[in-house]
Amino acid sequence: MKSLFVLLLAISCNYKIEKNNLPQLENSGDMAETVSFQQVKTEVFSQKCLACHGNAGGVNLESHASAHEHLDSIRRTALQSKSMPKAPVEGLNHRQYEVLSAWIDAGGPKDPIGHDEHDEETPAPSPEETSAEFLKIRKKILTAKCLSCHTAGEHAGHIPLDTRSDLLSSPLKLVVPGNPDTSLIYTITAPGARNMMPPMGVKPLSKAQREMIRAWIIKGAP
Repeated sequence: MKSLFVLLLAISCNYKIEKNNLPQLENSGDMAETVSFQQVKTEVFSQKCLACHGNAGGVNLESHASAHEHLDSIRRTALQSKSMPKAPVEGLNHRQYEVLSAWIDAGGPKDPIGHDEHDEETPAPSPEETSAEFLKIRKKILTAKCLSCHTAGEHAGHIPLDTRSDLLSSPLKLVVPGNPDTSLIYTITAPGARNMMPPMGVKPLSKAQREMIRAWIIKGAP
């Protein structure tokens, strides 16, 4: 009995040492603002995935465009079931898990959300869409949380959110200038809302992001 107690104590101590030695990571919300595809490719995909998931076919993680198409399956296999990567490759370490999780929560961006230039794959808005307020919302919120689905050619492309006119002219009353409480883009993102958006699997809008939308609508959605 004494030997069993000593063994259990040793296991417990080893676990505490390993836990304390885990890398200190930045806040997940902060990381979601700065993480990029190149960082994920360097820290995760190149080390754990590309030997099988390169340009040979199937689930290709070599480029941003192809990896972005598989965000849901990456989340399920690498973060939830942890069935990927497969043996003999070791599973993701704590740092790799956090980087990949932050990237997927951010919507799988090519460049950091706070990047100064437009994503090369995202068309620049037309001149009438270039108000500073709308551009900030588009870059900080819509691109990260919505446009992977709500744009032409995607499965929710019938409800586009690419431009300010898309929001203002929608029959769904996505934006009612001056009235956020009747604007669907604001009410449907509230915690606990019916058919809440973004959908399950994507990190909900933060309080600060919802307040940004609310303030913009109150100003008349310029």
